[in-house]
Amino acid sequence: MIVTNEQGKPKRESGARPSGNPDNGVTERIVAGKSLRERVPRTSHATWSLQPERPDLIELLRAEDQGRLPELIPVRYGRMLESPFAFFRATAVVMASDLAMTPVSGLTVQASGDAHVSNFGAFATPERSLVFDLNDFDETLPGPWEWDVKRLVTSVMLASRANGFSAPDSANAARAAVRTYRESMSALAPMSHLAVWYTRITVAEVVAGLPKAYRKSSERWVKKATGRDHRQSLEKMTTLVDGKLRITDDPPLIVHHTDELVGEHLPFFAKTYRSTLRDDVSALLQRYTFVDFAQKAVGVGSVGTRCYIVLLR
Repeated sequence: MIVTNEQGKPKRESGARPSGNPDNGVTERIVAGKSLRERVPRTSHATWSLQPERPDLIELLRAEDQGRLPELIPVRYGRMLESPFAFFRATAVVMASDLAMTPVSGLTVQASGDAHVSNFGAFATPERSLVFDLNDFDETLPGPWEWDVKRLVTSVMLASRANGFSAPDSANAARAAVRTYRESMSALAPMSHLAVWYTRITVAEVVAGLPKAYRKSSERWVKKATGRDHRQSLEKMTTLVDGKLRITDDPPLIVHHTDELVGEHLPFFAKTYRSTLRDDVSALLQRYTFVDFAQKAVGVGSVGTRCYIVLLR
């Protein structure tokens, strides 16, 4: 219970005892974290060697093909062949297998599981504010915190090379990613759980932190992104068929077909999903009716999974 004084400021009730450690246990956690370095020093993460018992790469990939739509598997491998970075994006299972043989501190988090740079970006919150954050959680599972960091930094290096940056610049970018992670965690550590939950990185903050040479072009991009809405996607992805709006086929990437797992059951699935939402969001969706749906190939690693786009009116 929160009690306030005449000025509206919180005060402690009579007889109430002060909450525990004033730093919310941060000092103890820092000491505990540093003690783990005695068992798993930071230098132990500096090298990686090929293990004799390493699973066969092709077998790992084939295992991931199980359950995918067969006609889209060649599309998936075609996209993977475009560059080392594209291959990396689609092979989280391979890196997870390799990381499983590396030292870990024992601190478990709800890991992204696929924290590469292309899974970070700008998107609009429900309040239509542009924020920068991780935007893909297909692979999320409890796991060692080190795995997300290592995958992120490796992706920075590969993306830098793919975009023609020099080896020193690529290495500097990787170091900057690690440094920013460390500094951000240091800033978040003393905050309350609720304060961390509401923490946001706005796109404006990201643009302001860019070198001047890139700031103008980024500001133009933000202005363009802010002006986008669903009508642009509607015009791009739909067409009139016999006077009715339908999603435009673009085989094999976007197709209409009867799927025994979805088909005519999709409206029911949508209704069931709506029942899991907050009342206000559910009430908003009730104002729309189901019009059409189509299967769509998305990303690189997700190609072949059962992904659909739905047209509501």
